[in-house]
Amino acid sequence: MRHRPIALIVVGALAIAGCSGSTISIPAAQSPAGALANSAQSASTQPDQPAIGEPETAAAGSVTTGAPAEDAYTSAVDRAQSSFTSAQGRSFGTEEFGLSMAELTRRIEEVETYIGACMADAGFEYIPVAFATIRSAMTSDKSAPGFSGSEYRAQYGHGITTQPDKPIVTIGLGDQNRRILDSLSEPDRIAYERTLWGQDTSATFAFALESENFSRTGGCTRAAVDQFFTAEETAATYFNPADAYVLQDPRAIEALAAWSECMAGAGFTFRHPDDIDFDLQARFDSITEGRDPKELTGADLDALQNLQDEERAVVAANHPCETSILEPVLDRIEDELLG
Repeated sequence: MRHRPIALIVVGALAIAGCSGSTISIPAAQSPAGALANSAQSASTQPDQPAIGEPETAAAGSVTTGAPAEDAYTSAVDRAQSSFTSAQGRSFGTEEFGLSMAELTRRIEEVETYIGACMADAGFEYIPVAFATIRSAMTSDKSAPGFSGSEYRAQYGHGITTQPDKPIVTIGLGDQNRRILDSLSEPDRIAYERTLWGQDTSATFAFALESENFSRTGGCTRAAVDQFFTAEETAATYFNPADAYVLQDPRAIEALAAWSECMAGAGFTFRHPDDIDFDLQARFDSITEGRDPKELTGADLDALQNLQDEERAVVAANHPCETSILEPVLDRIEDELLG
């Protein structure tokens, strides 16, 4: 499964083992409305602190170049609170998008079949990608061949602005479709990619599933997603309800506040770890404006390189804060919820 600060570690083990997955039932009135939002907001709005996602005065080794995205995304804290409120009294699977393993498998198969038909209608050959291949692509996120975890973070951060050729894109396309794409002329290759993915060729189905964010998908991929995922699931404000339930636990709220304080000590203000990637993506999109990063020159290239340096710096700050403060607490809560 994808790396995320509130990843269900036990669920990941179930998924790898190929089990059907667990179910989590969210009781009504689990916590007072707004408890998470109020706590995290308080932790992130101390006097003299900048806005969400904005680097503070540079700490040793920090890079504070670039400007934070303004109103480009909704903080995970607010999305989690909204998700939890609407999910109370309901049950969910513990895979992506609150699905069971069986539901996730079926949706992947349905989407891939639809993409194949959509591409055929546009005059292109596309072989629906098998579930196992999509799953393999998802587990490759935030990785690179031959790199350890620490080496990857030092080189790429989270790979949002620094890794244009993500393995998740290549693997998720499938070997057969990669060969089809490689056989095309340059104009036909561009047309194929635009028809399949839209303007953002990194917003593949596997990547969108892994990040639980369909907002950047386009082309036949988006058409297929709209057929088999709900409007709530495809909204940019979506937050996994099982993850939102975990975050409502008072211990999680306390740990999230401590994480935010740890990040502030390193020179960065964020309300939730997921906000880091959303902020980086929004600012990357603002710089590139749909262009291939390799085409950037002058001030745009300088801005991208500064943002890449900042990504490495914020990830270097986040990793120890997250692994020592937040993850141990969330792991304990998840173990309790999943039995």
